[in-house]
Amino acid sequence: MRSQPFNPQPGDFCLVSVQPWYVDWPIRVGEALNGDGFGRWVTDPNGKKKREGFSHAFTVIEKSQIVEAEPGGAIVSDLAKYRDAQRGGAFVSSTWNLTDEQRATICANALTQVGVGYSELDYFWLAAHRLHIPVPGLRQRIAFTGRKICSQEVDWIYTASDLHVFQDGRWEGDVTPMGLFDALTGPVIA
Repeated sequence: MRSQPFNPQPGDFCLVSVQPWYVDWPIRVGEALNGDGFGRWVTDPNGKKKREGFSHAFTVIEKSQIVEAEPGGAIVSDLAKYRDAQRGGAFVSSTWNLTDEQRATICANALTQVGVGYSELDYFWLAAHRLHIPVPGLRQRIAFTGRKICSQEVDWIYTASDLHVFQDGRWEGDVTPMGLFDALTGPVIA
Protein backbone atom coordinates (compact mmCIF):
# COMPACT_ATOMS: atom_id res chain seq x y z
CA MET A 1 0.00 0.00 0.00
CA ARG A 2 1.45 3.35 -0.93
CA SER A 3 0.31 6.67 0.40
CA GLN A 4 -1.65 8.88 -1.90
CA PRO A 5 -0.93 12.50 -2.64
CA PHE A 6 -2.10 14.63 0.28
CA ASN A 7 -5.24 15.90 -1.42
CA PRO A 8 -8.41 14.57 0.25
CA GLN A 9 -11.63 16.27 -0.77
CA PRO A 10 -14.55 17.42 1.42
CA GLY A 11 -16.67 14.37 2.18
CA ASP A 12 -13.75 11.91 2.01
CA PHE A 13 -12.72 9.93 5.06
CA CYS A 14 -9.06 9.37 5.86
CA LEU A 15 -7.03 6.88 7.86
CA VAL A 16 -3.77 7.72 9.62
CA SER A 17 -1.47 6.37 12.30
CA VAL A 18 -1.51 8.59 15.34
CA GLN A 19 1.52 9.67 17.29
CA PRO A 20 3.02 9.14 19.79
CA TRP A 21 3.45 5.36 19.86
CA TYR A 22 1.83 5.01 23.31
CA VAL A 23 -1.42 6.31 21.84
CA ASP A 24 -1.12 4.40 18.55
CA TRP A 25 -0.31 0.94 19.93
CA PRO A 26 -3.19 0.57 22.43
CA ILE A 27 -5.57 1.33 19.55
CA ARG A 28 -3.82 -1.24 17.36
CA VAL A 29 -4.10 -3.82 20.15
CA GLY A 30 -7.84 -3.07 20.34
CA GLU A 31 -8.05 -3.51 16.57
CA ALA A 32 -6.17 -6.81 16.76
CA LEU A 33 -8.58 -8.07 19.42
CA ASN A 34 -11.36 -7.18 17.01
CA GLY A 35 -9.88 -9.19 14.18
CA ASP A 36 -8.54 -6.24 12.20
CA GLY A 37 -4.92 -7.06 13.01
CA PHE A 38 -1.99 -4.74 13.55
CA GLY A 39 -1.92 -3.52 9.97
CA ARG A 40 -0.46 -4.87 6.76
CA TRP A 41 3.05 -5.55 5.49
CA VAL A 42 4.11 -3.13 2.76
CA THR A 43 7.32 -2.56 0.83
CA ASP A 44 8.71 0.97 0.90
CA PRO A 45 10.31 2.59 -2.19
CA ASN A 46 13.71 1.26 -1.07
CA GLY A 47 12.46 -2.34 -1.06
CA LYS A 48 12.35 -2.59 2.73
CA LYS A 49 9.34 -4.35 4.27
CA LYS A 50 7.54 -2.65 7.12
CA ARG A 51 4.28 -2.91 9.00
CA GLU A 52 1.78 -0.19 8.13
CA GLY A 53 -1.48 0.21 9.96
CA PHE A 54 -4.02 2.85 10.76
CA SER A 55 -5.25 3.82 14.19
CA HIS A 56 -7.32 6.93 13.50
CA ALA A 57 -10.09 7.93 11.10
CA PHE A 58 -11.67 11.29 10.35
CA THR A 59 -13.91 13.05 7.84
CA VAL A 60 -12.77 15.98 5.67
CA ILE A 61 -15.24 18.88 5.76
CA GLU A 62 -13.24 21.49 3.83
CA LYS A 63 -9.96 21.38 1.94
CA SER A 64 -8.15 22.24 5.18
CA GLN A 65 -10.52 21.10 7.96
CA ILE A 66 -11.72 17.81 9.38
CA VAL A 67 -14.10 16.48 12.01
CA GLU A 68 -12.46 13.88 14.22
CA ALA A 69 -13.36 12.00 17.38
CA GLU A 70 -10.97 12.81 20.22
CA PRO A 71 -10.93 11.65 23.85
CA GLY A 72 -12.52 14.94 24.93
CA GLY A 73 -15.21 14.73 22.24
CA ALA A 74 -15.39 15.27 18.49
CA ILE A 75 -13.79 18.48 17.23
CA VAL A 76 -13.17 20.47 14.07
CA SER A 77 -9.44 20.33 13.45
CA ASP A 78 -6.81 21.31 10.89
CA LEU A 79 -6.06 18.68 8.25
CA ALA A 80 -2.46 19.90 7.95
CA LYS A 81 -1.50 18.26 11.25
CA TYR A 82 -1.57 14.91 9.42
CA ARG A 83 0.86 15.92 6.64
CA ASP A 84 3.72 14.32 8.58
CA ALA A 85 1.83 11.02 8.68
CA GLN A 86 1.43 11.24 4.90
CA ARG A 87 5.17 11.79 4.42
CA GLY A 88 5.85 8.70 6.52
CA GLY A 89 3.48 6.61 4.42
CA ALA A 90 0.70 6.13 6.97
CA PHE A 91 -2.07 8.19 5.37
CA VAL A 92 -4.81 7.14 2.99
CA SER A 93 -8.00 8.79 1.82
CA SER A 94 -11.21 7.27 0.54
CA THR A 95 -11.88 7.42 -3.19
CA TRP A 96 -15.62 6.94 -3.37
CA ASN A 97 -17.24 8.40 -6.47
CA LEU A 98 -19.34 11.04 -4.66
CA THR A 99 -21.52 13.75 -6.12
CA ASP A 100 -21.25 17.35 -4.94
CA GLU A 101 -24.58 16.91 -3.15
CA GLN A 102 -23.37 13.78 -1.34
CA ARG A 103 -20.17 15.56 -0.30
CA ALA A 104 -22.17 18.50 1.07
CA THR A 105 -24.44 16.13 3.02
CA ILE A 106 -21.46 14.27 4.49
CA CYS A 107 -19.87 17.55 5.58
CA ALA A 108 -23.13 18.76 7.18
CA ASN A 109 -23.58 15.46 9.02
CA ALA A 110 -19.95 15.53 10.16
CA LEU A 111 -20.48 18.93 11.76
CA THR A 112 -23.41 17.55 13.80
CA GLN A 113 -20.90 15.27 15.54
CA VAL A 114 -18.82 18.10 17.02
CA GLY A 115 -18.93 17.67 20.81
CA VAL A 116 -20.12 14.04 20.72
CA GLY A 117 -18.22 12.11 23.40
CA TYR A 118 -15.56 9.48 22.87
CA SER A 119 -15.76 5.87 24.02
CA GLU A 120 -12.45 4.04 24.58
CA LEU A 121 -14.43 1.09 25.98
CA ASP A 122 -15.92 0.41 22.55
CA TYR A 123 -12.76 -1.47 21.54
CA PHE A 124 -13.43 -3.91 24.38
CA TRP A 125 -17.14 -4.23 23.53
CA LEU A 126 -16.15 -4.92 19.92
CA ALA A 127 -13.63 -7.55 21.07
CA ALA A 128 -16.26 -9.17 23.29
CA HIS A 129 -18.56 -9.39 20.25
CA ARG A 130 -15.84 -10.94 18.07
CA LEU A 131 -14.91 -13.44 20.77
CA HIS A 132 -18.60 -14.30 21.39
CA ILE A 133 -18.43 -13.31 25.06
CA PRO A 134 -22.03 -13.13 26.33
CA VAL A 135 -22.22 -9.57 27.66
CA PRO A 136 -25.78 -8.42 28.45
CA GLY A 137 -26.78 -5.52 26.20
CA LEU A 138 -23.64 -5.85 24.07
CA ARG A 139 -25.32 -4.94 20.79
CA GLN A 140 -26.69 -1.73 22.34
CA ARG A 141 -23.27 -0.86 23.80
CA ILE A 142 -21.66 -1.20 20.36
CA ALA A 143 -24.41 0.62 18.45
CA PHE A 144 -24.15 4.29 17.67
CA THR A 145 -24.94 5.80 21.04
CA GLY A 146 -23.98 9.15 22.49
CA ARG A 147 -20.29 8.21 22.36
CA LYS A 148 -18.17 6.96 19.45
CA ILE A 149 -14.63 5.99 18.58
CA CYS A 150 -13.28 7.67 15.45
CA SER A 151 -14.17 4.87 13.01
CA GLN A 152 -17.71 4.60 14.38
CA GLU A 153 -18.06 8.34 13.84
CA VAL A 154 -17.00 8.07 10.18
CA ASP A 155 -19.39 5.15 9.65
CA TRP A 156 -22.23 7.07 11.37
CA ILE A 157 -21.60 10.17 9.21
CA TYR A 158 -21.78 8.14 6.01
CA THR A 159 -24.83 6.19 7.19
CA ALA A 160 -26.61 9.44 8.11
CA SER A 161 -25.76 10.62 4.57
CA ASP A 162 -27.47 7.51 3.12
CA LEU A 163 -24.10 6.05 2.10
CA HIS A 164 -23.64 2.73 3.82
CA VAL A 165 -19.98 1.86 4.34
CA PHE A 166 -20.82 -1.70 5.37
CA GLN A 167 -23.50 -3.77 3.68
CA ASP A 168 -22.30 -7.08 5.04
CA GLY A 169 -24.76 -7.63 7.89
CA ARG A 170 -22.47 -6.46 10.70
CA TRP A 171 -23.86 -4.85 13.83
CA GLU A 172 -24.32 -1.10 13.84
CA GLY A 173 -21.09 0.44 15.17
CA ASP A 174 -18.98 -2.68 14.60
CA VAL A 175 -16.01 -0.91 12.97
CA THR A 176 -12.41 0.00 13.83
CA PRO A 177 -10.03 2.30 11.91
CA MET A 178 -8.37 -0.70 10.20
CA GLY A 179 -11.87 -2.03 9.49
CA LEU A 180 -12.47 1.06 7.33
CA PHE A 181 -9.43 0.20 5.21
CA ASP A 182 -11.45 -2.27 3.14
CA ALA A 183 -14.01 0.46 2.41
CA LEU A 184 -11.60 3.06 0.99
CA THR A 185 -12.84 2.54 -2.59
CA GLY A 186 -16.51 1.85 -1.80
CA PRO A 187 -18.89 -0.06 0.42
CA VAL A 188 -18.01 -3.43 1.93
CA ILE A 189 -20.68 -5.78 0.60
CA ALA A 190 -21.39 -9.29 1.88
